[in-house]
Amino acid sequence: MAIPGAMGAVQPLISSLNEVTKRIQSECSAEELLKALGDLKAIDTSLYQSEGAYQHYLSQVIPLFTNKLRSMPPVFEATNKFQAARHMMLDILHRLPSNEAVRPHVETILELAIHLMDTDNEENSLICIKIIIDLQRSYRPTSHEMVKRLLLVIQRMLRYFPVALQALYDMRVWNGHPAAIQAAQYALNFATQAHQQAQQALQQAQQSVNHHNAQAQRASAAAQQAQQALQQATATHHQASQNISTLTAQLNSAPSGAAREALQASLDQAKTVQQQNAQPFAAAQQACMTAQTQHNAAQQQFVHAQTSQHQANNVLQTLASAQVSAQNQLTAVQRAAEAAAAAAA
Repeated sequence: MAIPGAMGAVQPLISSLNEVTKRIQSECSAEELLKALGDLKAIDTSLYQSEGAYQHYLSQVIPLFTNKLRSMPPVFEATNKFQAARHMMLDILHRLPSNEAVRPHVETILELAIHLMDTDNEENSLICIKIIIDLQRSYRPTSHEMVKRLLLVIQRMLRYFPVALQALYDMRVWNGHPAAIQAAQYALNFATQAHQQAQQALQQAQQSVNHHNAQAQRASAAAQQAQQALQQATATHHQASQNISTLTAQLNSAPSGAAREALQASLDQAKTVQQQNAQPFAAAQQACMTAQTQHNAAQQQFVHAQTSQHQANNVLQTLASAQVSAQNQLTAVQRAAEAAAAAAA
């Protein structure tokens, strides 16, 4: 890709980027992949300084990392070099500067982070949580669907948290051991990050409630106006029908002559009026049905938003308790380690 004009100054970096991304994309060993990622980190900061070059960098790196992280199987050995490569790719995504150039890619990165939270190891899951939190803080999507997705993410965190506590530090095994402090600190970090995410989700849920409440009120007002218009059209239609019935009865009993001719003319005019009102009457019926359907849908969205807000509040309270529990566990493990050190001395 040639960069015109003033951008030509970064053309060598663009060429290097294209060469490095080809190496990352290829089937290579863990050592080769780590070397290519290291070369990428060596040039990415320079590319941040140029808007055009940075956009090119994002268009190359984000799809590449997304495909690579999804196609590479997760690794659950801390010393495995492929795990180091996976973690480095996530770290690069986490350290992307927050600006408008990233906004078109936010959805892709969020989808990737949510996916890896379910499938990857604890270390990578934690950095995915950080990525999600930072993206939500910087770009603050407020749609109802995004709020629902955030709540699902937090609920996954809650589901894994008790298991993580048990697996990471069983006091009978880890009591006083330095690894217990690291594990307890990890659990606290996990709970803290999840709590921050829950606060963000609750704010967005509240915004969603306000938005859908306003929509429901507007739809209700429109439905009322449509109902009033239908009532007026119905009254006109019924009046025309009544006039036709009355004139028809009078015509049937009227003798021939001028009076009968006048009744026939009035009946013809009444039928013409009824025909003219038929289309507005049908349109008013359709408009009323449409407005009522829209009102029902808006009301349903409002109820869903309220449910999401209630769920977010419950999740936030649960995570606050989990955060306190994790802090207490960390304190207990630290004291056990201090006691063990004192006994050894």
